[in-house]
Amino acid sequence: MQLENGNIFKIFRRRHTISLSQIYSYARLFCRNADRLKALAIPTVDIIQLFHFEDSSDTGVLYKPLPGRTLRQLGMSGQLDLALLQAFGAFVARLHQEGVYFRSLHFGNVILTPEGHLGLIDIATSSCAARPCGSGTADAISVICNAMPVIGP
Repeated sequence: MQLENGNIFKIFRRRHTISLSQIYSYARLFCRNADRLKALAIPTVDIIQLFHFEDSSDTGVLYKPLPGRTLRQLGMSGQLDLALLQAFGAFVARLHQEGVYFRSLHFGNVILTPEGHLGLIDIATSSCAARPCGSGTADAISVICNAMPVIGP
């Protein structure tokens, strides 16, 4: 839910009676992922406050959204060019090299910031490992994206 001041309040509901979220809430995971991405200098949301509600299994996070436009928005407006697609490939390769695994990675979750950097939003499903994801994955992504033909008219 976007508030009048532009900040976002996101509520996390526990979906299952028996869940690891009883021990480590999805909201806390969201905050931890934001901290880890920032430590890797990957643009993401700015956490303002974590909430655990009394008498409820729901949790919440108040955060400042990452400014910019999603790659989906840019694609729908005809502004997603080959250079940006190659930058996206390099970004995904960097994420994998840094050990960041993002299960819900798609053009709606990647932001092009006003400074021209790519960043991540909706980070509850990401995880950060101390080592790269899969051997050769990052190199393969870079090769594929750099070899992409020009798309469009």
